[in-house]
Amino acid sequence: MTWYKTRISRLIKGKEKDAPYCYWSNDIFAKILPKLIPKDLDRVLSDVAIIIGTWERVLETARLWSDGNTLNAVRRGYVLTMMFFCLQYPRETILDTLIKNLPAKSRERKLCESLMHKDSDYRHIRNSIAHGSFEITEDGKAIIFKDRKWKGQKLLAEVELDSLIVFDILMSAFEAKLGRIAEQNALPDRYSAGAS
Repeated sequence: MTWYKTRISRLIKGKEKDAPYCYWSNDIFAKILPKLIPKDLDRVLSDVAIIIGTWERVLETARLWSDGNTLNAVRRGYVLTMMFFCLQYPRETILDTLIKNLPAKSRERKLCESLMHKDSDYRHIRNSIAHGSFEITEDGKAIIFKDRKWKGQKLLAEVELDSLIVFDILMSAFEAKLGRIAEQNALPDRYSAGAS
């Protein structure tokens, strides 16, 4: 399992029955045919994947070598970067296109629909980020988001979870598009005769 799926599995504990989290699984898009995935999905992936992967390594290094104050500052920077590059930078139309193409009863479609619901936290947070209507709380443990009449506060871990869920949708859909899942399942059989 990839680092971000492992991280989601840790952060999602206790929220598994709540939308949108109830629709997530570590094998999302495993059963989705590549032809159902939008053609322009890869437009944002290289930027997002490089940035998120780099920040993950920075955070891991900071855990080893930094004092508590520095680690907290790095963690806030990591979550703010995740928030922008996972929740704002990818166009909303990517999730809309997935909704239109995915089978009606699939978990993947329900996950995307739950995120795109007109009153979802995801939509409000996107608007808050776009209009600069958010702030970190004084204790540095949460972010307050404002979108017109809506106001919500989320712990940094919750913002990280939401960001990683969208990141996983993008990465898993792209992997399905390339047919890598089928290749990965075939590798052990193909090479098992020569394995030692």
